[in-house]
Amino acid sequence: MQASRDDIEALNDITKILIDGSALYQKAGELADDANASTAIADVTSERRALCSEFQNQVRTLGGDPADDGTVLGASHKGFMSLRSLVDNDTKTAVSEVERGEDYLRDEIKKRLEDKTLSPQVQAFLNDALSRIRSGHDRISALKRQYN
Repeated sequence: MQASRDDIEALNDITKILIDGSALYQKAGELADDANASTAIADVTSERRALCSEFQNQVRTLGGDPADDGTVLGASHKGFMSLRSLVDNDTKTAVSEVERGEDYLRDEIKKRLEDKTLSPQVQAFLNDALSRIRSGHDRISALKRQYN
């Protein structure tokens, strides 16, 4: 099947967000001063890295070149996290940042799913990814409630 440019572009857009998110989550995990939170964040980080690889493989399968760098916005956010870590070195901050990243990722996938030019194959792939992201988001949200 020859994929459309829209399919590959949508997958690569999410891949870039996953790359950014994984780096951000790793930094957030280092900020957490609670072992349980740090472990939960590390688990989500690992899941997002695996999902990123799946997105890259899907792009290859469709005949495209997968993204391997994040976004400018993501680089800015990582810089912000570095500055924030100088002031706020705690679990609440770390969990909040991961939840924010999961919110953004979820919302961006939902936007792509509204694009009716995407093939059914890519829509199914995005729906599966969205389901997995919701699961991770729910775990992080539950963790956040423990620290508020």
